[in-house]
Parts: sequence; C-alpha cells; structure tokens
Amino acid sequence: MSGENVHGAVTVRYLYRPKDHLLEVHDTGPGMNAETISRILSGDAGSQWSRASGSGWGLRIVSELAGSHAGALEIESELGQGSTFRVRLCDEEPIAA
Repeated sequence: MSGENVHGAVTVRYLYRPKDHLLEVHDTGPGMNAETISRILSGDAGSQWSRASGSGWGLRIVSELAGSHAGALEIESELGQGSTFRVRLCDEEPIAA
C-alpha cells in the first residue's frame, strides 16, 4: 500500500444470498472525496489515477464487468477514513447482447 498510511489494512468479504453475490473490499487508506467517487463511477477518473501509482483502469473494468452481470460497483469513502468498494453480481443469466 502506498501513501501516508503505509501500515494500512485491507479487508475482503464475500457474501452469497439467493440471486445475489456481494464482494466487499475495505481499506484504511487515505480515502476519496465525493467528486473523485463520482468521476470513478462515471468512467472519467483515468487521467487522475494515471498520475498516481496505477493506470486508472481497474475500477472502470470492475464496474463494466459488474454491469455485464446485472450488477453494480458501489463506493463509500471519506477523506482520511479509507474506502469501501462493493461489487454486486446477479446470480441470474446475463442478458444477451
């Protein structure tokens, strides 16, 4: 983990419910503000994240994959408090393109 909180923690949790899968990843990193979260979910954060250590494509790919399985990416974060990322996937057959 890079940044100010080099001794941070990452917690991963998986839940299965009928017709629904939930993968939740929580970190104790620096967190994000609402504008950054909005840019990530709209697919417009690549340029911002490319200045950091990653390419910026990871969360966009996760969001697209979740959407293709009738699911969604959800992000909760607060500056200085870390972030929680939830990927919900539907357990039903995906809609044919």
